[in-house]
Amino acid sequence: MSILPNRRLLTVALATALSAALSACGGGGGGSNVRPTPPPPPPAPAPAPAPAPAPAPAPGPTPSTDCASYAGIQCNQLTPANVVRAWAVGGTATSNQGQGVKVGILDTGADATNAGLTNRISWFKDYVTPSNTTPTDPNGHGTSIAEILGGVANPNGVINASTGTTAYPFEGGVAPQSSLYIARVGDATGTFQSTLVPAALNDLMAQGVRLFNNSYGSTTAITSVTASDSTVQWDAQNLGPIISGGGLMVFAAGNDGHSQPSIEAGLPYYVPTLQKGWLAVVNVALDGNGHVTGLATPTGDASNACGVAAAWCLAAPGYDTFTPVANTEFKTGAGNGTSASAAVVSGVAALVWQRFPWMTANNVQETLLGTATALGDPALFGYGLVDAAAAVHGPGKFDWGVFDATVPSGTSATFSNAISGTGSLQLDGAGSLTLSGADTYSGGTVINGGTLSVDGSLASDVTVNAGGTLAGAGVIHANVTNSGTVSTAGGALAIGGNYSPAATGNTAITIGTPLQVAGTATLNGSVVTATVPSTYTPKSVEPLVQASVLTGTFGKLALTGSVYLGGTLSYTATEADVALSRTSIASVATQYMPALATTQQTAQHIEGALQQADEWAVNDPSGHAAFLAAANEFLHAASTPEAVASINSLSGQILASSQALTFAQAGIVNRTLANRLQDAHGGGSGAWVQGTGVSGDIARSGYATGSYDGGGAIAGYDTTLGDQFTAGAALTWNRVASTYTLGAGSSSTRSEGVSLYGRYDTGTAYLAGRIGRDWVRADVNRWGLLGTQSAAIQSDRQDHLTAAYAEAGYALHGSFDVTPFVGIDAARLRRGAIDEQGAGGFGIAAGAHTFDQTAGILGARLGRVWSSDDGQISVQGYALWKHLFSGQSLGFTAAYAGAPDATFTLEGVNAPSNSGWVGIGIAADRGNGWSWFGNVDGQVAGHGTKAAAVSAGVRYRF
Repeated sequence: MSILPNRRLLTVALATALSAALSACGGGGGGSNVRPTPPPPPPAPAPAPAPAPAPAPAPGPTPSTDCASYAGIQCNQLTPANVVRAWAVGGTATSNQGQGVKVGILDTGADATNAGLTNRISWFKDYVTPSNTTPTDPNGHGTSIAEILGGVANPNGVINASTGTTAYPFEGGVAPQSSLYIARVGDATGTFQSTLVPAALNDLMAQGVRLFNNSYGSTTAITSVTASDSTVQWDAQNLGPIISGGGLMVFAAGNDGHSQPSIEAGLPYYVPTLQKGWLAVVNVALDGNGHVTGLATPTGDASNACGVAAAWCLAAPGYDTFTPVANTEFKTGAGNGTSASAAVVSGVAALVWQRFPWMTANNVQETLLGTATALGDPALFGYGLVDAAAAVHGPGKFDWGVFDATVPSGTSATFSNAISGTGSLQLDGAGSLTLSGADTYSGGTVINGGTLSVDGSLASDVTVNAGGTLAGAGVIHANVTNSGTVSTAGGALAIGGNYSPAATGNTAITIGTPLQVAGTATLNGSVVTATVPSTYTPKSVEPLVQASVLTGTFGKLALTGSVYLGGTLSYTATEADVALSRTSIASVATQYMPALATTQQTAQHIEGALQQADEWAVNDPSGHAAFLAAANEFLHAASTPEAVASINSLSGQILASSQALTFAQAGIVNRTLANRLQDAHGGGSGAWVQGTGVSGDIARSGYATGSYDGGGAIAGYDTTLGDQFTAGAALTWNRVASTYTLGAGSSSTRSEGVSLYGRYDTGTAYLAGRIGRDWVRADVNRWGLLGTQSAAIQSDRQDHLTAAYAEAGYALHGSFDVTPFVGIDAARLRRGAIDEQGAGGFGIAAGAHTFDQTAGILGARLGRVWSSDDGQISVQGYALWKHLFSGQSLGFTAAYAGAPDATFTLEGVNAPSNSGWVGIGIAADRGNGWSWFGNVDGQVAGHGTKAAAVSAGVRYRF
């Protein structure tokens, strides 16, 4: 053998067209390269007196729409290995077909025009003819291998020998949605040049390929050479970096009938460091039902056995079909050999890697080996027939020392097979792994990071190191040592042996789901974290750990799931318990929450309601079930931010603050009519209409700020009575929407009103005023947070507002008119009853209430009039200061609807005691009875209260 021998193909084409009678038979051939070998002849007809030519074979069975059950040779690469079942893992029939997995195929190339490879070639490079960039395959072997591994189903399959037509469709490859990366290293004769392989492998690795199919090899068995053989040394030197770089090499075992595999397939026999990323594959024959009958032994091309490669060897059917490769020896659409067997295993590896993309090459290799179906003598079949349906559910054996599963953060995986063997499991990373089978492996489990959930059972010891978490609802029939976290968040975890947490270990118990220990639990002064689930109803005492024997105590108790619960530990000879008690809401707010008045006051209000609920929980739970359930939800705020948001959302402050907004709107109407009264004393009668837009904020330190905007219209009619008196009436329509910070909610008001107004003017002195009545409908909507659960709260009510305003001033005429004035403002708001619905009774209930306000006003106007033949234009500005004499406080007595006896004073934004107004207006009288006007008014008060109003309108004087 030369130092760098050429390799040969390990699948042969069936040179004649396939007879339908051979639908379930194996056949094939061999040779130093690809050479035709006729398939076995079809069955002879019934015996005749004299030999006669065989009749044309009967038509094959109706093509299968899939290969979920065996339907003939078209299913050879799918059904025996349970591929179709593996595809369906994940939800649909095609969920797991190798999506996202890159598979490198080192072969004679691939024909992109072949129907089985339509849109399937993701990358191609020709190392035989470097100038060629078009996916091509003059030999046909590489195309057939690519199809078996990852081709797409189509009607063009194996040819019927009798008719020359298609006998069966091509049912597709094993991983039809994988990404195929083709490296052409074999020439048109099927000869592989060894010197081309390293460059191809390096290029594929650079493309992110980690799975390599190698359907070629030498005719020499591995045991026919020594470790010092030049081929062994060269292969080890050039293939070793692929394994150390995380690659998985799948090699055909050879078609020479040897009891040992080829040098390539058996290489780890002499270079053990390669074994972790190596698979050898033998070819097995099938009977008419798709069952394995033994190693494939077609004349001259019998499969090599696993031999010394048994520890990394698998079996797969090598008599497979594909879409015929035109103008090549593979034009019949059928081939036989370990090349095709290797392609089947590579395809299954792609399915496993899609399912577990975090797995290393060694993880995938051991998963394929450990889930294979045993066929008998390992020297012949290794671990047995590859089983895709089992492999995509994770390992089946831990037979190779430590199975190191490194699951990355944000990733979860499940091993559902019953895992056996003498090896062990080690979990690293920050992800989660679930074991749901009845696992009997004896080497133990070590959790260094992430979360291992045991939902099935384990038969060996578990060690939880710092950073690791053990959870689940299963049973560990052995001992558990804990330096990390053992949790019952996933269910009632049971330990059949002893439980020994280290002093730094954390036993994390979900209240209501204690840790069960059949042996001795030794607590060692460790930490216990008790988490209150959202559905938990407090009881006096809850078990944390229940054991046959309990020794020691916990050194620290941490409570999570509610900031409002405290606990005290107690112990018996077999049990560690915690007595839970509710902490005062007000005290928690005082210690840990912002010193906002609305937060602190609401905490006190809720505490009063919960004290009443505490009594009901003992004396009358059924009569107050809704409120008790809501109170329970509230108590499940797991963090201070959640608790603050929850408390603020239940303040009801908007109901008090909205009253300040109603009074503010009355002030805006006063300003509007005062502006009109300045324009109305020119004599005669007239009608006017204007539109108004308003926006602003109402605020008070320590309370939620309300921002509002809206608009409306006013229509009025006035007339002069004599030379000095003007009287009129106006109708108002307004709509205002407001939203509040701190999650306090939103409201909308719609009002209709009527006002009477008048002005007595001597030319220098005047007295003006108005009296009005508004009917206000208020709708309030907000969300109450009960812990983390949101609930809608809604109410509507009818309010009535009566307002009176009087103003007196004296005009100083000159180039500009200066008019100082004083005024008095009085208003009475009759707020309707409040009956909020929702949140299990945490809405506000309050009876109707009356609020009175009086205020004094001091201000001045500055104006000027320009006259012309076309009419006159006047501009006037003003500034005033308003002081509230009474009615600043707008709080009232209320209670939560579900606890009506626990009353409190509900406060919000009050009316500002002092505020300032400024405004400017322009009016134009055209002299023909029509005039127009516009005004801009603004208010500023303390603590962020402010308002702006813009109005414009027209007037017609009769």
